[in-house]
Amino acid sequence: MAAAPTVAVLRTGDGGRGERGISPRLTTSPPGWPLGSPQQIHLDLWVKDIDAAHEEVMSLGATLLQSAGGRESDADDFQVYADPAGHPFCLCWVKGG
Repeated sequence: MAAAPTVAVLRTGDGGRGERGISPRLTTSPPGWPLGSPQQIHLDLWVKDIDAAHEEVMSLGATLLQSAGGRESDADDFQVYADPAGHPFCLCWVKGG
């Protein structure tokens, strides 16, 4: 059986300089969003179909923390979720995209 990785590396698809290393901490507590314990990491995940992405993350145990709420704007939009352990992340999309 292989040992668990100690560091995960995220890379951009274009080979750019967007590399980030992530080392797990075994003694963490979920952050309190929007106030409370600080976040260890925050992910903005860009999706093409927000409805499908919303259904998928909810089926995997996410909780919706802040809805986009139908803001009237041409700007990109986002919704805030928490994973099952309470860590917040955003699903982001380009309006009209």
